[in-house]
Amino acid sequence: MRIALSVMDQVWENKQANLTICNELVESAVKLRADILVLPEMTLTGFTLNIPDVAEETNASESMKSFSDMASRHNLCVIAGVVLKDRDRFQNCSLAYGRNGELLCRYGKVHPFSPAGEGRYITAGEKLSTFEFEGLKFGLTICYDLRFPLLWQAMADQCECIINIANWPARRIDHWRTLLKARAIENQVYIIGVNRIGLDGNNLEYAESSIAFAPDGSEVNYIASGEGLRVIEIEKGMVKECQDAFPVRNDRRHVLYNEFLKGSVKS
Repeated sequence: MRIALSVMDQVWENKQANLTICNELVESAVKLRADILVLPEMTLTGFTLNIPDVAEETNASESMKSFSDMASRHNLCVIAGVVLKDRDRFQNCSLAYGRNGELLCRYGKVHPFSPAGEGRYITAGEKLSTFEFEGLKFGLTICYDLRFPLLWQAMADQCECIINIANWPARRIDHWRTLLKARAIENQVYIIGVNRIGLDGNNLEYAESSIAFAPDGSEVNYIASGEGLRVIEIEKGMVKECQDAFPVRNDRRHVLYNEFLKGSVKS
């Protein structure tokens, strides 16, 4: 399966400008014969805390409609980020659309980025979100979730590839690469991280760093590239091969870990 990782310089809080970029990216992804296109966190705005201004009602979201149309028009899966509003609750979401434009999965960010105050506006998600696409099972996460390995362990039991969409600043980019690789090694599944580039409205700099790691922790090489895209290929068989060859996951002691965590919370 061929997956196009975007390298997108998002225009700050400008949905129309970013939608134009996304349409160019999806056209390029099709030319590169990609099956899936992955776009960064808060795709059409960048990581902003002007949540009430950029959020969209779930049942009337123009961004959701745009990504659905994009997927169906070009016959590929599109994964993108949108801030959605349900009643008075806001969620930072990752959405996956199938080849017919159908919504395959909606994930609400479990760990809002508290150092920046995201949790003052965004309601934390409380569910794992996975979907199957053409024989492969995928899980969705967002940015700061990368720092919480228990979430990834739980999700890895349900899928073969976990995708993280992000706005991860260049000043912490070493953490980004290290944690993505660690999540692959410890869970023995494919791990894909898609990050933005450029400067955002807070003058934070982002470096090109969209990357993928195989179940054995090795970096997945690009097989093709285009303007704003890097294409990789993943194979379902490699996941089972890696897990069978070194069955470290069989030795996890989740019940005991839960007891450890209970004790930590009490103390």
